[in-house]
Amino acid sequence: MSITVKVYLVDGSYSESPAQASILEEHDELVRQGYGGKQLIHRLISDDWGPPPRSVVLDGVAEDGQRVEIAIHYD
Repeated sequence: MSITVKVYLVDGSYSESPAQASILEEHDELVRQGYGGKQLIHRLISDDWGPPPRSVVLDGVAEDGQRVEIAIHYD
């Protein structure tokens, strides 16, 4: 099981980093709590950006073997 966090920044740059599979559970719980967009990204990953992200994508394979691609837009 492997999850990658892909960050697309407003200046056109891109970064990616590996994440624990638990980030999917954290994402789902924050969405249940009503978080979305900018607040969701800040709570899930970071609120300390140079140029802010346009979007963040959680991409990979979940614990149950399902392919996952969750896009979170920063608006």
